[in-house]
Parts: sequence; structure tokens; C-alpha cells
Amino acid sequence: AKTVSVILMNPQNGEIYACSENGLCRFKDGEWNKLFSDGVFSKVYCDKKDRAFASLDKALYEITGDGAKKIAEFEYPIVDLCGEDKLYVLTQHSLHVESAEGFFTLQQMDQDEISLAVQGEKVCVASKTCLQRMEGKRRTWRCIFPAYSTMPEIHINVIAFDKIGYLLVGADEGLFIYVLCTYHFHFC
Repeated sequence: AKTVSVILMNPQNGEIYACSENGLCRFKDGEWNKLFSDGVFSKVYCDKKDRAFASLDKALYEITGDGAKKIAEFEYPIVDLCGEDKLYVLTQHSLHVESAEGFFTLQQMDQDEISLAVQGEKVCVASKTCLQRMEGKRRTWRCIFPAYSTMPEIHINVIAFDKIGYLLVGADEGLFIYVLCTYHFHFC
């Protein structure tokens, strides 16, 4: 048996994707099919347009009907995929966004980034000790942790938005909720 590192269900069509040392597999119509066998995929993401994507080191693949097609290559390894109407790709040192011409670099990052959360126009990026938020039409970045926080130092592992729009921050020290409109953290 091979270790499975990622499992994701596409909420649009019920397909299930699994990544292991054997490659990328999809459960569809009652059976598993191997889509790609060269390498270990680290992330799988399905968007609201019923598209599925997977990352393999610095390469981004779109999952097609019978396989996976490479659609982009980045300078640094991909660490997270997210988005609603357009796909955002977070690498260790940069954030990219999908456009009609492919992907363009939205922001170069100073630290090794580990997690990305997108909800509508709200975009947040986290490293182990810093949480940033993109604001406004000019896409300026604001450090919201630790700069504007009274919280003790935490070590962030993952971030995600809930349906209401609160930012959930999973850290070594527990789960925190960040309320964007009040700029306050709450420990759960």
C-alpha cells in the first residue's frame, strides 16, 4: 500500500481525487482511474467552474477527462491553490493569479509562505509567523499578524475562510478566528 497524502472531493460533481506515491487517481462513476503516475502531487483543488487542478513541485496541472495536462511552471515550488472565480497559486515566495493570458505574479513574498485563503475579493496569505491580507482595488498588502494584533506569538500552519467570511487560523497553539471587519483574533 502507498501513503495517500491528499484527498479531495469535487463538490460540483462528486468526483474524488487522491494523491500518493503512485501518482494522481480519480474516483468517478464507481471506479478508480490513475490519471498521472510520474511524481507525488502535493495539492489538489477544484473550483466553482468544475475545473480541477493539481500541483507537482513547481508545475501546475489541469485535470482533464483522461489525465492531467501541464498548464504552468513556476519559479518556486507550489504550496497552495485556492480561488473562486479565478485560480490563485501560492509558491514559496510568490503569489500568482489566473488571467486570460495564463498566470501573472500578483506579489513577491519575503518569507516561505505556507497557506492561502481566498473568498471573493478577500485574499490572505500566511507564513509560519506572519499573516497578510490584500486590500482594495490597488491590491495593497497589510500585515495583520503580528503587526496589528494583541495576540501572543503563534506559529501558523493553515488558514481558510468559513462561509460567513471569518478567517480561521490553525496554529501550533490551537484554532483562532480572525474577524476581518473588527481586526480581532478570538481563540477557540
